[in-house]
Amino acid sequence: MNGKFESSRNPPISLSRMYARKRAVRPRIWRLGSGFPQPLREGSFFVRRIVFLLVAVGVLMALTGGVVGAETATVRVGSNAEHGNFLVGANGMTLYIFTVDERDKSNCFGKCATAWPPLRVAEGSTPTAGPGIPGKLATIARADADGSPQVTYNGWPLYYWFRDAAVGDSTGHGVGNVWWVMKTDTVATGRNADLGDLVVGNNGMALYIFLKDEVGKSNCTGGCAGAWPPLTVAAGASPSRGAGVSGRLGTITRADGTRQVTYNGWPLYYWAKDMKPDEATGQGVGDV
Repeated sequence: MNGKFESSRNPPISLSRMYARKRAVRPRIWRLGSGFPQPLREGSFFVRRIVFLLVAVGVLMALTGGVVGAETATVRVGSNAEHGNFLVGANGMTLYIFTVDERDKSNCFGKCATAWPPLRVAEGSTPTAGPGIPGKLATIARADADGSPQVTYNGWPLYYWFRDAAVGDSTGHGVGNVWWVMKTDTVATGRNADLGDLVVGNNGMALYIFLKDEVGKSNCTGGCAGAWPPLTVAAGASPSRGAGVSGRLGTITRADGTRQVTYNGWPLYYWAKDMKPDEATGQGVGDV
């Protein structure tokens, strides 16, 4: 994955900067909404070699929406116009993850847990998922006076936010750059403190494109795919797009038969070394 990225002054990724490279063609910049790369002007920053880059998108701010799903489920799918589909509790209130936590371990106690009440179930109970929940629900023990288990989603403990007043509220999203709603769409919008708004999978982890790929074709196999796991969907399934994701989603068939999700034709990947939903450590890998 050797490669090098150079720019003039600004960070390599922003709302209007998605790079692609064709063999004998000048470096191109992805202008959101155009549907295809536009040539860079002479004298602007340029891409010299192959690097992985985050897929950046703009977040569309709007009014809140409603909730759907099985009324008795512990965790179900809610939605609003700002974030699209995300996890909510049985009461319809938005659920959050805390990126200071670790997988299967909560680090929110005392005043933190007062402001961010954990989603709990009775001892010995199994949390249930409503329709459209793509991840896995489980429970962890908490070291607090209540003692009842906390529900996790793909290993991440779930919480409410005490300032959300009504169904559809998501005012805790982005608090301290460590609290986030958990999206359920195949491709959704997330945020990184340094890089701003970007595209994430339904596990909240950042998604990347590989400039050695071609539109409609992945050139990342073997050890590359081990380090950069492709975002895939099941056979017969169509990828869903969350609010603020303006690009066109599609799929390609990889050499191993799996179906990889594409964004405006570019195959999407995770980075194996990203450990938390607010991380984007794969940005510019190969710039050495």
